[in-house]
Amino acid sequence: MSQSLRARFELEARRRREQQLARLREAARALFERFSAILDGLARTGQHRYIPDEYNRARQDLAELRADIERAPEMAQQASTRLGTYITGLPALAREAALQFEERTHQRVRELEEQSRQAKSAIAALFIGELQSIQDPIVRDFAYDGIRAFQLSCESRGLSAAQFEAEKEGMRQQIQAIRAAAEQKAVAWKQQKQAEVQPAAQKAFVEIHRQEIVRHIDENPRVLRNVLAGLDALQDRLSQGVTIEAAAVQEQVQAAAARADEAIVDERCRRETIKAVVQALQAADFVVEKPRRQKREETDEVVVLARKPSGRAAEFHVTLDGGLIYKFEQYEGMACKKDIEKVLPILEQVYGVKLSDERIIWQNPTPESRTARPITPGSEAHHHGS
Repeated sequence: MSQSLRARFELEARRRREQQLARLREAARALFERFSAILDGLARTGQHRYIPDEYNRARQDLAELRADIERAPEMAQQASTRLGTYITGLPALAREAALQFEERTHQRVRELEEQSRQAKSAIAALFIGELQSIQDPIVRDFAYDGIRAFQLSCESRGLSAAQFEAEKEGMRQQIQAIRAAAEQKAVAWKQQKQAEVQPAAQKAFVEIHRQEIVRHIDENPRVLRNVLAGLDALQDRLSQGVTIEAAAVQEQVQAAAARADEAIVDERCRRETIKAVVQALQAADFVVEKPRRQKREETDEVVVLARKPSGRAAEFHVTLDGGLIYKFEQYEGMACKKDIEKVLPILEQVYGVKLSDERIIWQNPTPESRTARPITPGSEAHHHGS
């Protein structure tokens, strides 16, 4: 007897979950590396000095992301999406800051260094020290003129050492008030610039995710090309100047990433299934050929061929949509059934591949099994469990 059956395959939940978590970690690591490269570029060019708070925040967020990759990959995936448009916007923000403040920053630093060398009064030392303590060049720029004017006002009063000591704390409070106002101006400036560079940051964010999907395109071409088409459409809208809220972009990208991850996991589960098929056939004394992947316009299947020295043959077709067709032929009598009953239980009990919805495509119980209709491209046997 020879026969061919169609079924659905599925890895047991635990094994599929392992593949899902592995993929989440892989994707999060890839994003972590891309985001780290962006920050490394800022540090290498020195532009991080113009956005120290934003740069340090991003570094801290990345450190937390890195810790979550192993212990909580799902949290890491969500965090990487939230970080995306923020970190990808930093290079443009830093360039804008350097363009507007770089020359004055160098000038202010030189002036403060010279004033520090020439300072002969406690008042001068106080004011210079307060200005030098402002690390953010943008805040320092906004605060500089106000603090210097206040310094000159205090120096013009000719305060004695005792008077200065009595008023020093009040001076510090006034300096802090000037500094707080400067910080608000710096925040407003950065918010304005971030809004201006947001479309470019969003495009860069989408492109990072797009490239990660392209890296895996061969794993599940049909689904991943559809996902890429959606991201391309989003990039086109951004290129045309369409304003899209950051949360909306993040939501679309996260949905695309989740769909891509699931498609990649489907292929990796299929690979595990194919390994299981090969090992189950070998355990039943078949000599197994190297599996062949056959991709056509509408189908993507892996074919596993195996034979015994007697000429008996087994053929498995495993598709990405969870379909499985298996055929045992060149058998006589009940030998076919015996081999099937060896191979299939091993798949489920040893390797966790569960088969369901089994349907007979054809069978030939006569000794003339060699004449049974084979599985060929385009025949019913290539509907892949649909």
